[in-house]
Amino acid sequence: MSLFQDREVARRIHIDSDLPFFEVFIDTPLEGIIPRFDNHLTEVEELFIYGNRLTSAIEEAATLPQIELTTLDLQWVQVLSEGWAYPLKGFMREHEYLQALHSNCLTLPDGSVMNQSVPVVLAVAAEVKERLSGASAVSLRHAGRAVAVLRAPEFYPHRQAERCCRQFGIDHAGHPYIKMIKDSGDWLVGGNLEVFERIRWNDGLDSYRLTPNELRKKFKELQADAVFAFQLRNPIHNGHALLMQDTQRQLVERGFKKPVGWTKDDDVPLEVRINQHKAVLNEGVLDPNSTVQWHAKCRMNAGANHYIVGRDPAGLPHPAGGGDLYDPRHGAMVLKAAPGLNDLELRSSVFDFAQKELAPKAAEIDKENNFKGLREFWKKLGHLGLLGITANPDYGGTGGKYSDHCVIMEELSRASGGIALSYGAHSNLCVNQINRNGNDAQKSKYLPKLCSGEHIGALAMSEPGAGSDVVYAKTDLTSKPQHGITAFLIEKGFPGFTTAQKLDKLGMRGSNTCELVFENCKVPAENILGEKNKGVYVLMSGLDLERLVLAAGPVGLMQAAVDVSFEYAHTRKQFGRNIGEFQLLQGKMADMYTTLSACRSYLYSVAKACDEGHVNSKDCAGVILYCAEKATQVALDAIQILGGNGYINDYPTGRLLRDAKLYEIGAGTSEVRRMLIGRALNNEYK
Repeated sequence: MSLFQDREVARRIHIDSDLPFFEVFIDTPLEGIIPRFDNHLTEVEELFIYGNRLTSAIEEAATLPQIELTTLDLQWVQVLSEGWAYPLKGFMREHEYLQALHSNCLTLPDGSVMNQSVPVVLAVAAEVKERLSGASAVSLRHAGRAVAVLRAPEFYPHRQAERCCRQFGIDHAGHPYIKMIKDSGDWLVGGNLEVFERIRWNDGLDSYRLTPNELRKKFKELQADAVFAFQLRNPIHNGHALLMQDTQRQLVERGFKKPVGWTKDDDVPLEVRINQHKAVLNEGVLDPNSTVQWHAKCRMNAGANHYIVGRDPAGLPHPAGGGDLYDPRHGAMVLKAAPGLNDLELRSSVFDFAQKELAPKAAEIDKENNFKGLREFWKKLGHLGLLGITANPDYGGTGGKYSDHCVIMEELSRASGGIALSYGAHSNLCVNQINRNGNDAQKSKYLPKLCSGEHIGALAMSEPGAGSDVVYAKTDLTSKPQHGITAFLIEKGFPGFTTAQKLDKLGMRGSNTCELVFENCKVPAENILGEKNKGVYVLMSGLDLERLVLAAGPVGLMQAAVDVSFEYAHTRKQFGRNIGEFQLLQGKMADMYTTLSACRSYLYSVAKACDEGHVNSKDCAGVILYCAEKATQVALDAIQILGGNGYINDYPTGRLLRDAKLYEIGAGTSEVRRMLIGRALNNEYK
């Protein structure tokens, strides 16, 4: 009997050597394997004290110097005391904290290594550190009541900036977790915990909060030989239940006799999830004899050996391939199936991803006019289900809304305008065109690989002599007769199709642009998109939606300009004060904030109308007209706030301005947009 990872290593060696690989499953009593898998099946050490020791500690706590805990601190006391962070004996000491930050693991006294990527720390202010200096023990209190004693306290610097950069890849207070860290104390205190009693929240849900040892006991009672955990970041419904059910079935097929699943809560209030979970059980989709509801940090300490998280395919790969326990698009699809959710969940997810994977590279991409990791990044977008956000799930898409598309475009633009523009060209101009106009064969052939990120798509509809007047294009068919313009699906590698030299653009650098050259290019008849001679309709019918989604780009750039300039205004000092305290700058900041808010409201009101089937040409033109011009102005205002620093490329404001200007030109210039709006308004009076 071996761990899954070991089996996979052995499997790869056999496959590489062209040798058959066999797995043998032995039906062994649980008691027989407990010694071998001690970390999964035996009890973890809890930090509660009992009897005379408890009585003595409570009396001692009344005489000790005190630290008042926040609710978050108390939650960490609960995590530590119940054994979720075992083998930690209390809040991390400095050597443990640095190991977690630098190597995402802890070296234990016996020399073994344990994964530990999250710092479990207690932050205090400098005055608290000075007051408690030299104390051999400290009383930890919450809401006026002593809950624990911290023995042999060790004070050390928090290193907030390093912690943020190592954990999140950025040091920006706009991220909610980073703000929480920055708002906490400048010092950390570690030490051994002695907890008086189990933490109770008295909200009617404590009975669902099982400890690791209680969970292990439950699994033994169920005679579980595999435990698979699900983290669901949105309300439970039958889609989740069916995923759990299918996972259990697949584990049984692999030789496990009785796999047991349980879920944890995350972003959705626990009471809501409990009621939904009960409703799912009542409908008979899940078997209550093989499902455990719980509330806590999901760790191996609870006995889990397979883990599936909401939008991340962290589950167990299928040995035969092509049958993973988890579909990477599942999280994005069930997000649409859960009623009552707004875009906060999607926005938070894309923000975290973009700020970690894209924002740190934006300056280099702009400078080099190239994104070296584009292919890998594209596959990550596909992995998250973002590339086919509005495409049909039958062809690998997510089946989302245009408002979702705008959220993604906005948050990617906030990180990098150029790469976000490439995303818009791929997901909207290419994927959405095929989704709207392609036949079943074309969708089946092209959409899955476009949605996964294996292929990259774009839309070509202009020439040097045909920009706003696209029907003036000179590229022509050799086949006769001709009676119009036809749209085609062209693959890289078609004979006669090449690309010319990459253009050196003012902005949106890294979003590569070049001329496409067609010299006797042979295109199969089945690659006609839409109907023959109906190419103008195919392209023009999607322009309104193109303008809508692209309008999210300048909104994201405005947010980025606000991010950098507002923070600068509250750190840059002149005449002994932060420059943000001067009234003229306050007025400029107020205008920037109001402009951004107005643009965002206009954008998502138009997106909501399009989601409901009310596509309005004048508003789709209006929203990109307004957002594009305001983005240029807000970028200029950001440069002004930064002064000389705003004019040098060490800061992103110049890049934001150059990127923003493109949106006054692409997808129809501002002049063309005004013409469209005016024409539509005149038609209303005819």
